[in-house]
Amino acid sequence: MSVQLINSHSSNYTITHHLLQPGLSDGHHVKPFTMSAPSLATIAPELRNYIYSLVFHSDFAVTLGAGGDIQPGLTRTNRFFRGEALPMYFGTTTLNAHFVNNIDALLHLWQALGADLVLSMKEVRLWNIHNLVGKFFGEASTQHMLSSRLGNGMRYVLRPIGVFVLNDNADLLMSSALRKIVIALGRVGLTIQRFCKVDADGRKVQDMSEYAIVPQSIPDDATDEEILSFQIGLNEATRRKVLARVLGGEQVLRLRKDDRIALLFLSDRFGLRALNQIRPPEFADDEWSELMLVD
Repeated sequence: MSVQLINSHSSNYTITHHLLQPGLSDGHHVKPFTMSAPSLATIAPELRNYIYSLVFHSDFAVTLGAGGDIQPGLTRTNRFFRGEALPMYFGTTTLNAHFVNNIDALLHLWQALGADLVLSMKEVRLWNIHNLVGKFFGEASTQHMLSSRLGNGMRYVLRPIGVFVLNDNADLLMSSALRKIVIALGRVGLTIQRFCKVDADGRKVQDMSEYAIVPQSIPDDATDEEILSFQIGLNEATRRKVLARVLGGEQVLRLRKDDRIALLFLSDRFGLRALNQIRPPEFADDEWSELMLVD
């Protein structure tokens, strides 16, 4: 049997098999039959997904450049392959971004992709030179983290970032980066929540530098302050009152629990900010839901 490739420049090429009769030379053969090889678009979706997984699999992270352009060539072929392959690409790829040089490119990428593709992401790692300062997970990776058991009855839960996202006295660069991330994701109906380790009784053991990207119902015309207000951890009634007072032009707001007071205030440079405490000890994260606005 000899095999001849016909029309090799076409996406649908033809393989011709020449079946030789016993005792005859190559010059004497029966009528050939042909078999057309299908294009990628016509094979079964399950097989395409398997091919995508092979094409996109890598043991190395992809570093986001200043332009934010990291999409593979296959996703640029046409709209069909883009829509089908991009979720697979982002679901199998770890992205690296520098939180000073690349943070704006990362935020632009998230906003350009939209909520569904951002939620499909496997992992985004945020770096400060050589130090890993944060990890951000899409839906599948988040569910994997939440279902894992850590020993001694400990587990992961998700909680709002808390007042840290407003407080520049803590870690100026990281809190500023988190504010940008929260606001940018809020524009596409998403937000982030922090992973926390809790013990068997639900008491917090440790805040993690790992964050879940999750859906968040936020009005399209929401201000930056409104988007950030969801992260403080206030109960909904107090959050709405705080927001109304802020948008009404008040510069300083007092929140109280017993004899302790926290301040929220506006700054021309940073927008909504917080002074966590003016009377010790500090409020725990879960206490912010109990704070009431002081008239």
